[in-house]
Amino acid sequence: ITGLKISSDGRTLYSSGSAGKVLVSDLTGDRRLGQPLSTRSDDGRRLSSFDLSPDGRVLAVGHEDGTVSLIDVGTLRQISTFPVVPDAPIVSLAFVPASHTLVVGGEGFLAGVDTGEGHRVTRFPGHRSAVFAPTISSDGRRMVTTNGTSAVMLWTLHSGRPQGRPRAYAPSAIVDLSLSPAGRCLAVLLAR
Repeated sequence: ITGLKISSDGRTLYSSGSAGKVLVSDLTGDRRLGQPLSTRSDDGRRLSSFDLSPDGRVLAVGHEDGTVSLIDVGTLRQISTFPVVPDAPIVSLAFVPASHTLVVGGEGFLAGVDTGEGHRVTRFPGHRSAVFAPTISSDGRRMVTTNGTSAVMLWTLHSGRPQGRPRAYAPSAIVDLSLSPAGRCLAVLLAR
């Protein structure tokens, strides 16, 4: 298992695996759910990361070829696929609450993508290595990220710019980050 997301209503679990599938699981036991959703396309694109929209209607799947697929979770049909990260895999995805924006991270790459028609990509300056774990406050105003050198950055999403300098935790490796709903408290899980 490479990732887990629970829907905002707490009724459905989405889990991705290294075999390139997302399993859809009923957590309440009152619904019968169908077959696993294959995230591999006919041309061999493989899953690298995914996120579920705040309203639980769209699953964003990042692929190793730098593209993103949007999938309707009600029908499990692909809505669209579009390029985001040039010549590198997508390593992280996060939907911004109350918007049509998806934050996408790759090797030395972080951007906001408008998931509506056109899929406009707005690149954010900052990290110089792979960007992991974008976590966004529930009001969509702040975001925190980490990278391959265990640096943590706090962002103002409206401006698309970091707030201050990165905070380094090296030589410890960062396992995970969590930003409080109001964006005022940050938890950092470090490996020993």
